[in-house]
Amino acid sequence: MTLPGPADLGRSVDVAQMIIARYGERSVTFESRLSVTPQRVLMVSTDSAGRRAMTIEWSARGIEADIAPWVPRQLRPVNVLADLVFLYWPETVLRAAFSGSPVTLMVSPGRRALYQEGRELIWAEHTLERLAGWPRSSHYRNLAWGYELMIKSAEVTP
Repeated sequence: MTLPGPADLGRSVDVAQMIIARYGERSVTFESRLSVTPQRVLMVSTDSAGRRAMTIEWSARGIEADIAPWVPRQLRPVNVLADLVFLYWPETVLRAAFSGSPVTLMVSPGRRALYQEGRELIWAEHTLERLAGWPRSSHYRNLAWGYELMIKSAEVTP
């Protein structure tokens, strides 16, 4: 996948998210604040004890990240951003991001999935109920890497 830019979301958004991440038998809950403008994506995540887990800023300068030493090394900022793009960026942007790759993107109302040679690699489902255009809840599963995310979102208004 070629990461599109923050502006390709097509709008600015500021959301607070409660995320349950499962990897194998392990389950971790954390909170994130996600701010997207045409110029940048800023994500700040804390664990359930309030410790900052990561800060990721993605802009024209590239990807800058500050990851706590206790966060597993496998959690790479570029993968977090790719998950965000797959979950929330428009279908046309996703199709362009995967053009030239050997995968097939299937999209239907409330669901999107990525296949390679008929095998499902990734899927995401959103409730059709939205708050100011952003899904209230999302379920994401990366079958290739063996993890899933359950996300509850609430837009933050100024």
